[in-house]
Amino acid sequence: GLYQLTMDIIMMNRVCRMFRQGLRGFREYQIIETAHRKHPIFSFWDKKKQGRVTFDTMDFIAESGHFPPRAIQITQKKPAWRAEREIQSLCNLLQVLDSYRNYSEPLQLLLAKVMRFERFGRRRVIVKKGQRGNSFYFIYLGTVAVTEDEDGSSAFLDPHPTLLQKGSCFGEMGFLTSSVRRATVVCMEETELLVVDREDFLANKLDQEVKKDAQHRFEFFRKMDLFHSWSDEKLWKLVILGKIEKFSYGQLISKDFVESSSIVFVCK
Repeated sequence: GLYQLTMDIIMMNRVCRMFRQGLRGFREYQIIETAHRKHPIFSFWDKKKQGRVTFDTMDFIAESGHFPPRAIQITQKKPAWRAEREIQSLCNLLQVLDSYRNYSEPLQLLLAKVMRFERFGRRRVIVKKGQRGNSFYFIYLGTVAVTEDEDGSSAFLDPHPTLLQKGSCFGEMGFLTSSVRRATVVCMEETELLVVDREDFLANKLDQEVKKDAQHRFEFFRKMDLFHSWSDEKLWKLVILGKIEKFSYGQLISKDFVESSSIVFVCK
């Protein structure tokens, strides 16, 4: 029986190896035959790296806006096992998320290195009020609600719940300050998330990049006459509460600043 089991394993290994070789050959054929591709290869010259960056859209095709299967495979790898081109490809793909795009370039790459993919169904509680924050989340697809109760049930009874949709992120405040969660976040429908865990965050020194970014914001506020009388401690609270957002040429920032719930400072 042991001999037969060993022979079966050897045979399975041989078959898997043949499949891998066959798929690799098919992929190379696709890359060569670019004339008939519906989804082309995009590339551009990166001045910083002094090299050409290539993004093969065939690797990242998905149906109905779902996170692409190839990208899921990359996020399933341990951060140390992800190749530089895989990290860059993920970074390119995630530019559709406003909250991700607002981070600096170095931090975007580091986030792409450590984030993992999760898919949750309707009514699944992702963040629970009162618990410690060990992760923060980017929404790639779907909708979540922010509630005051622990199980998130009030979101399905409230006619106008507080909703977050694709492009938003949540949980970063509790994550960075190590405080308890002040609200519950629950899925209103099937939701796809990209998750950053504290362990990977610290192991890959993302905290240093975040501190560098926070220091830059602190210095920006410190130079302003408006905050001249504020103590450093009070100013750091403002830094923690704020976030950077980028807007394109011609893009509307706000229809009515009088009714806005935010104060906006032009950084650049």
